[in-house]
Amino acid sequence: MNLLDSLARLRLFRFEFFDTGAAYRAATARLDQINALVGVCMFNARVSRAQPAFIWGIISLLLYVYLAFESTIWYRDNIDKLMMCITTHGFSLQMASKVYTFILNRNRVIEINEINLKYFGTSGRKAASQLECLKPSAKIANILITMTIFGYVTLTSLIIAIPVIYGLIVSKKVLPMGYEVVHSTEWPGYIVNLLFQINCMIYVSLTTITSDGTFILFLMSAIGQIDAILGRLSEFSEQLKQTDDDEQITGNLKQILRLHQHHQRYMRKLDDLFSTYFMIAIISLYFCMSVCLASFLLV
Repeated sequence: MNLLDSLARLRLFRFEFFDTGAAYRAATARLDQINALVGVCMFNARVSRAQPAFIWGIISLLLYVYLAFESTIWYRDNIDKLMMCITTHGFSLQMASKVYTFILNRNRVIEINEINLKYFGTSGRKAASQLECLKPSAKIANILITMTIFGYVTLTSLIIAIPVIYGLIVSKKVLPMGYEVVHSTEWPGYIVNLLFQINCMIYVSLTTITSDGTFILFLMSAIGQIDAILGRLSEFSEQLKQTDDDEQITGNLKQILRLHQHHQRYMRKLDDLFSTYFMIAIISLYFCMSVCLASFLLV
């Protein structure tokens, strides 16, 4: 808690909420505000997927995949650009897994969200120790989501700005990524390529913020459930020292078992949602790292 208290001194990481349910709803609202920028809603089944911004994003993703392959073939005799093009294949695979897991297959995301809303919405029926144990994970979730937002925005800005600034300094037309819409060294072609790459990177960045933020929120909710079980066990051990009432002891044991069973069901749903996603993410990461290492050794 010392770290949380230190971060709470900064306005950026200061969160005031009356209960963990309010903190959870505030976190999902922040993620949905970012989702709206790309025409997506992960937590509400009533919102249609067929939003203009989302359709444009999918078209951009399909063009991105095609252009990555086309540019790889086009620059097959240029080792520098070839390596940059090959690296983008891993990113396209990872992006496709995000779109499928969190958007096209959002029913599972909505189901887990509803479980959390129901769990945190019954704060009034929870023991005081259990409520107190839920607060740290709620604070950490909001802090991590804030860091994720600012981290990805900063990283995306640097990826776009550094090549452009470097190109201006050395009087070359340098693009952030390897794929191209137009294979031209003239300014009109460079501007078209740069604008399309910026468009794709903004879409990828916003989608990554919300997908990673959703995973953080769901995972910290699971950790909060564990903390609540531990808090209830601690309270139960104190009660055992003060009473021998079998009926009260049995009732407390049933409450602890129900909390444990809920956590087991919740973790199985998280595993079903994220197992394939993270397998693809790790494979893509290894692929990109291998290509980057090969580029460093060969170029």
